[in-house]
Formats: sequence, C-alpha cells, structure tokens
Amino acid sequence: MKIVQICYQRYPSAIHVGGGDVRFWQDLRSLTALGHEVHVIVCDSTNECTRELEQLASSVTSLRSGDMRPGTPRWLASRVLNPSTLALARPDLRGLRTSVDRLIDDIDPDLIWAEEAFSVVLSPDRVPIVHSHLDFMFKLRPIRRRSFGKWLRRPHALTPRALQKLEVDLCRRAAINMCASQSEADYLTELGIAAVYLPVAGETTRAPNFDDLSPGRLFLFGNPNTAMRAARQNLQTEIWPIVE
Repeated sequence: MKIVQICYQRYPSAIHVGGGDVRFWQDLRSLTALGHEVHVIVCDSTNECTRELEQLASSVTSLRSGDMRPGTPRWLASRVLNPSTLALARPDLRGLRTSVDRLIDDIDPDLIWAEEAFSVVLSPDRVPIVHSHLDFMFKLRPIRRRSFGKWLRRPHALTPRALQKLEVDLCRRAAINMCASQSEADYLTELGIAAVYLPVAGETTRAPNFDDLSPGRLFLFGNPNTAMRAARQNLQTEIWPIVE
C-alpha cells in the first residue's frame, strides 16, 4: 500500500524531544516494517531530516508556509493570535493546506497517516485518513493555564467549546483514530467514533545501571512542556515529602 505520513513541525526521527517524536518514529518504522511504501510530508519543520529517515521512507518532502505581506489582516492574525489554535482554525492561512493538497495529487496515495490534529486539517477528504492522535488540545489548555500561571500568552483563535467541537469533528473525519491512551480511545468510542488504543512500543531510552548511582538522588529529565511541568509539581508536592 502507498501511504503518505503527514507530520507537522517535526521530521520523524530517532532523536526524541517529546512523546510526539516517539510516536512519529514508531509509526514510520512500523508501517515500513509491514512492507508499505511510505512517503513523508513534513510541514514547517523545526528539526533536521536525518539520513536514517531518508533511507527508511520512500520519499521525504518538506513544505513551508508562505510569507505574508506585513500589515494585512492575515499577517496581523498570525502575529496576534496563539499559533497552535490558529493552525487548527485557519490551516490555509499561509497556503500550507493548498501545498499539501497538490503534493497528495502528485503522490496519489491509498491512505494518509496524519500525525496529530494539525496534520488532519491539512489532509484532503478524498483520501482515507488514519488519525494518529496524541493529545486533545481542549483538554490540555486548562492544564497549561494552571501550570504556566499568569504568564502572558496570546489570545486563542478558538473558544474552548469551538476547539473541542473542531477536534472531535476531525476525529469523525478520519477512517480511524489511533490513540496513545485507552481513556482517549474510550472517549471517542462513546461518541460513536472509530478509535483504538495503540501504545508506544518502539525504542526507548536505555535504563541506567542503578548499582552505579549513589543513594538519595533523583533525576527528572525533559523539556519544559505541560507534561513535565505537571510531573515536577507532583514530585515536589506529593512524592518528595514521602521519600525525603
């Protein structure tokens, strides 16, 4: 089967900086191991394409959002509104969905494997879509609001209710949703939306030799994202008083 894997902002890579990277790489390796022809499209990438990726995928294409004339309403929207919700609300604001659509015509795939909601909004409906779903943003927003406190943030392009409706509608568009947690799969199934739980089962960070570590020392590695902030808060308030 000829499959297009669409990724937003990240090339699939064995070098992981978060859970999304693990999922992108696992999906690509699994699909190619099953014998499928996988063409990777990456939109507005923030990392580098590796030789390992080029050897694994049938093709790798990088697409960039087009420039906008300063002072126009579209340019102002891109500067004022939160980029995450703006990317969902206006996926073709800078021509990215049009570019994806043309490339899909050239490749003519049997299936689109869309990583996260950002990739689903860029995908044309004429090709069956598998939505490799990670996290609902409408559930993450209140957690981030509590975690980041009173940090100055750009206003969102979507209200909480509109964001929830959009994300659920995207899941309805997909032929099936591959969820990273059983709870999310249950949530979609209860709404009558096809979803299954697909755990992360690829390469992970090698465990250390604990005999070489001194006692009384605890390390928490990661980026300053929502999950790590929540983990640090739980460590400080719940776990540390027990083990101190």
